Amino acid sequence: MLNQSESKMEIIQSFSAALTSDMPLVDKISQSVCGRIISPDLAAFPSVSGITVSTDTLNLNGAQNKSVDNDLQGTFCQDFFKTINDLEFGSILWNYLKPILLGKILYTPDNEITRTILSKANKTFALVGELNRIATVWANQAVNLQGLLDFIKDTSLLKDLLNNEVIQDILRATTGIQPDLLLTSLPTLENTTFSSDILETLQSVAAMVANYTSCILADRFQTVSNETELENMAFKLAKSKTFFAGIVFYDVFNESETSVRQKRQVNSNTIPKHIGYKIRMDIDSVMDTSLLKERTFTMNAEDNLIENLRYLRGFIFLQDLLDSRIIELHKNQSLTNPAVNLIQMPFPCHHADSFIFLLGTYLVPIMMCFVYLSILGVATYNLVYDRENGQDEVLRVMGMIKGVNVLAWFLSTMFMMLTVAIIMAVMLKYTNIFIYSNLFIMFLLLACFSLSSLMLMYMVSALFNRTSMALLFVIILYLLSYLPFTILIGYDFTLNFWQRILSCFACTTSLCFATLKIAFLEEQGIGVQWSNIDRAGPDELSVAWSFYMMLIDSVIYFLVGWYIQELKPGNSHTPRNLVSLLVKSKCESISCHIC
Repeated sequence: MLNQSESKMEIIQSFSAALTSDMPLVDKISQSVCGRIISPDLAAFPSVSGITVSTDTLNLNGAQNKSVDNDLQGTFCQDFFKTINDLEFGSILWNYLKPILLGKILYTPDNEITRTILSKANKTFALVGELNRIATVWANQAVNLQGLLDFIKDTSLLKDLLNNEVIQDILRATTGIQPDLLLTSLPTLENTTFSSDILETLQSVAAMVANYTSCILADRFQTVSNETELENMAFKLAKSKTFFAGIVFYDVFNESETSVRQKRQVNSNTIPKHIGYKIRMDIDSVMDTSLLKERTFTMNAEDNLIENLRYLRGFIFLQDLLDSRIIELHKNQSLTNPAVNLIQMPFPCHHADSFIFLLGTYLVPIMMCFVYLSILGVATYNLVYDRENGQDEVLRVMGMIKGVNVLAWFLSTMFMMLTVAIIMAVMLKYTNIFIYSNLFIMFLLLACFSLSSLMLMYMVSALFNRTSMALLFVIILYLLSYLPFTILIGYDFTLNFWQRILSCFACTTSLCFATLKIAFLEEQGIGVQWSNIDRAGPDELSVAWSFYMMLIDSVIYFLVGWYIQELKPGNSHTPRNLVSLLVKSKCESISCHIC
């Protein structure tokens, strides 16, 4: 016990020494709480890695850093504000702290029931005011205790008084105290270890508590007539960051509707069994509930206090406070149960790399676009050049079977694109981008995309007989084909399965959906494998469906391109319709059968 007492006294003395020194406020707090002075980097607001913010950017709303805050009372509170405001991101931090310290809580309607509930709720804040009063009295009157302490050290005069028979008779008659007991306790006072240093330490602690609690508003609740006035008042208070929350009660009668019986019920500490209310706070202090989840889901534990845990900025505490006070009024007794504890749902293990999502959503498809752009440009030039100069007709007259030149063009171009696909798959796998995914599946994905891109180019080039025009339109259309996905990604949460399938008739959209799914699997630490290639959530596209759609796109592009090329008038043949093509095909089959 003695060692524990000495350790406690050492803590108090070090705490007092830090507070009474000439160090800055932040250094005093860090020295008292942590036992060491925190460096400026640790005391500063946490910055984002890789981003440098200038001093001018930190001034919110275009205003310069203020030296005083008119809502704060006292020199200490102004110094406290200056200390925070001088920190990096200090103005942002103060915008979060000020509503908690000085924010008003508006409520409506104003009647006996709401006043009874909130009068009990305000006792929590009233404790701060009472603590400030006691700490102030202790800090100011500790000097008188010092004089009493000096008097206690010399008990000889007190012994003489207690040995006087007249004094003994007076003590027995007025207080009932036995003088002999007092005389036996005097040696204990003489041997006390309560020194003046301890008293100075307690005085310093009391002064610190009084200073900090003076910056906290104790009278929080303010009534308004209706919810419309609450919104208007909240808008005015929010400009000075002195709005904490608004409370709108349901199932309670208005003041004009209050009957004598209902007032009697309130006076007898009985309130309606069912009381509904809603808490309205600033949009920065609560989460957006318009959606059940983010439009684009990412593997994230959502444990960031600034971005995710907004309910901890006062909403949960105020809700627990109101619920507890309403229950106390129903039970007509104080609650002794422990407070409500908030524990987040455990999040599964995942690969914490936010850059993977950016890669899978945008960078990998765009990278494939620019990689294939030159190959498709050269292939378009070679295909349309033969048609423009009539070389395909010349080769046909010389006895070459129709379509062999197109087949040779397809094989040579596809060979180059597959070579690039192999290189890209190896790079994605072994450059720590898609490190968990199956290498062969990624190659097949890029191979299917190569096929569908080549067929898209074949379809577009069938519309032109001039090399320059065909080359220009193929490149433009190929680049524009990536734009729909940038729009669809914003509606990813609301798209149905058939809408996703419809959008995948653009082969680039199919690739984007596939890489997005692979990035999601990479964040889980499993990547795309044969076991999960066909797995997806409701209304989502699996990687397998992206494969299917790219193959379907390839067939559609080829058929449309072949049909256009057969019907379009060229340099050396007349246009034909679909009926003539079918009749010709039937006649050729009959002739072959006769032969």
